Amino acid sequence: MLKHSGTKLFKCSECDHKCNIKSNLKKHMLRHIGIKLFRCSECDYDCYQKRHLTLHMAKHTKH
Repeated sequence: MLKHSGTKLFKCSECDHKCNIKSNLKKHMLRHIGIKLFRCSECDYDCYQKRHLTLHMAKHTKH
């Protein structure tokens, strides 16, 4: 229900980021320690968000 209410109870201790889902805060905190969860299987690219990896992977398929 919190997701739809707009209430953001979980606050980052390192920056101003706030979210309403605890697991999202855990993923966000990985940025502060430099852990990138998404890695390209074709090159050494890595990133924090799956959508960025998807955009990157399109570069490998273009001719």
